[in-house]
Amino acid sequence: MVSSKNVYIVDLGTGTNRNLLPLGAGYIASYAKTFTQIRENFKIHIHFLRQDPQVMVSSFQDPSIVAFSCYIWNFQATIHLARLVKEHFPKALIVLGGASVPKRPERIKFFFDQYPFLDVLVQGEGEYTFADILLSQIEGRDFATVNGIACRSLQNKDGFTITSPRARIPDLNVIPSPFLDGTFDLLMKDYGPHVTGTVWETNRGCPFSCTFCDWGGADVVKISKFAEERLTLELQWMSRNRIFYIYGADANFGIFYERDLAIAQKLAELCTNTGFPKFLMINWTKNSHERIVAIADILRQGGVQTNVTLAVQSFNYETLYLADAGNAP
Repeated sequence: MVSSKNVYIVDLGTGTNRNLLPLGAGYIASYAKTFTQIRENFKIHIHFLRQDPQVMVSSFQDPSIVAFSCYIWNFQATIHLARLVKEHFPKALIVLGGASVPKRPERIKFFFDQYPFLDVLVQGEGEYTFADILLSQIEGRDFATVNGIACRSLQNKDGFTITSPRARIPDLNVIPSPFLDGTFDLLMKDYGPHVTGTVWETNRGCPFSCTFCDWGGADVVKISKFAEERLTLELQWMSRNRIFYIYGADANFGIFYERDLAIAQKLAELCTNTGFPKFLMINWTKNSHERIVAIADILRQGGVQTNVTLAVQSFNYETLYLADAGNAP
């Protein structure tokens, strides 16, 4: 029997003292492990605590693939670590995903020129795409067969190939919950004393098109929802594991008022009965201030601390004047 190859999924978080269970990495690992071929050929590890880069690289054991999730708060640290991994393990495939990965060809070219240690860029949702990357490795397929990526290619005069965009995942519930399938149980076993909270998602997508926001892309305007029963079980898991802090990754919590009010009530009940979770940091929906306050009040009554924010796009007079079609005083 061929021994499994090691795959590492790395999310360095925000660099603050909040060590949050990495939901994105958890989703990617959980979905990949639904494939028998992947389970038989790869052993998937998740790293999410920041430590000395040299120490982290030294902890990797003969990695076949190292995948990084990056955003503005960890981009430089991620790039530095990816460079070190390639220096120590030149045969390892380096994959970069996350909101900071470019989509336009000129930006992709800059990335590959600037960061020669990067091999594959994942664009958009990563669950299906990363599993396809692993399957392509097992099956000996060219990366050109994997939708939703940009990859280095000696056959292309630009040195890279951009494959066809991958359609969004139509049903989020096909992605197993890392809270419920044992993925985060393993992380709690290894890192429990250092974990201060978790990232959590009840829906994905945003109907608004604010140009200054990473959510405002035309390819994510439709909102997909996770099943309420699943979300309840995830909250119960958090309560049992004494998770104090939740960072809500929704773009518009409260946009489905009745549903989100019910979710808030469940969270409030858990906090009242067990003391956990205690804090919810959330991105509230726009243009529904009364609903936001109503949901926040349910949380407050249950002892859950939260933030209340109002969406304001600009304080510039000329911008507001134009937006109001000339009706400003």
